[in-house]
Amino acid sequence: MSTESRFVRLGELAHTRSGDKGDGSNIGVVARDPAAFQWLRDRLTPEAVADHLRGLGVGRVQRFELPNLLAFNFVIEHALGGGASRSLRLDSQGKALGTALLELRLEDPKPDGAHHTAIEETCAMTHSLVKTDVDGPVTILTLARPAKRNALSRDLISKLRDELDRIAKTPRIRSVVLTGEGKVFCSGMDLKEAAADDASTEAQQAGVDAMHSFADLIRRLHTLPQPVIAAVNGDALAGGAGLMTACDVAVAVAKARIGYPEVLRGLAPVVVMHDLTSLIGGRRARQLLLSGEPITAEVAHAWGLVNEIAPDDGCLAAAVELGKRYARGAPGAQAAVKKLLVETAGKPADLRGAAAVSAAMRGSEEAREGMRAFLEKRPPRWVS
Repeated sequence: MSTESRFVRLGELAHTRSGDKGDGSNIGVVARDPAAFQWLRDRLTPEAVADHLRGLGVGRVQRFELPNLLAFNFVIEHALGGGASRSLRLDSQGKALGTALLELRLEDPKPDGAHHTAIEETCAMTHSLVKTDVDGPVTILTLARPAKRNALSRDLISKLRDELDRIAKTPRIRSVVLTGEGKVFCSGMDLKEAAADDASTEAQQAGVDAMHSFADLIRRLHTLPQPVIAAVNGDALAGGAGLMTACDVAVAVAKARIGYPEVLRGLAPVVVMHDLTSLIGGRRARQLLLSGEPITAEVAHAWGLVNEIAPDDGCLAAAVELGKRYARGAPGAQAAVKKLLVETAGKPADLRGAAAVSAAMRGSEEAREGMRAFLEKRPPRWVS
């Protein structure tokens, strides 16, 4: 029987995290689900990783399985030229190796006419979290969890970051529109997923990793060479409001509400606080952040948080039209303008410090009570 082969990009099945020790690097590869972990077990070998990274001059590669975490740890010798710390820590060079590893393509041979495998279903599910469409020079990214109000799960964050990384390397894409499927733009972080974490060391690390991933996503929006327009088709709350403020421009429907309800959940929007304050000023930011109460799109427009108000059925079209207008500009000049705007606004070059603060708060009893109350649809019972 003849066979056909397809190739699966590692980034479709897993995300990576990195730490350094001595002159080596530890790259953690965390599978998206058990099916992906089992599939990678046979294919993501030390030899495959070494071959993929050979051009970077790395040494021997060892693999350790962590099945309880659906993860593999790869120890890559001589990766950092002896320049790393003696203790485990996050490092930009190790992170670069992890990012490079996500581009590894693994072969998936199957017989002609075979049914879809579990791994193909996993890939399809991951791709469906963020839908990608093209309209001339404009790429439209749609958050596609309408049943969950487009809540930011770890998988969705990872997929959106992968798409933005791809766009950053694609010069023919001249602008990006970010929107949500259904009636909501984005309701923020997936609190059901966060509340499921227990007090174990592994769960705490997973929470830190999740906030690091969100911080990296916000930073990617800041640094993307192309203009990014948020088409706010409905409520943008918490992390969803953070996504909106990280975009260069925002178009919203009049019925949309914009808010940061984190304090009502025992949390704080640390990662996106700088963006909000720089856009509307300290006094208005205090009103939003300390009360947790949302404002209307009309108020957001008056405050400078939203650039345009669009009809309910015309938000995406208005954003795409803006994207096409921005595509007339010189790409190098626009990239330089964005870089200079980030610098003049004094935005942090690395948001992971803020993410660590946010992760620490998420592990507190106050936050656990706030998330439980939200999920159980009752008022929180705060204890001083």
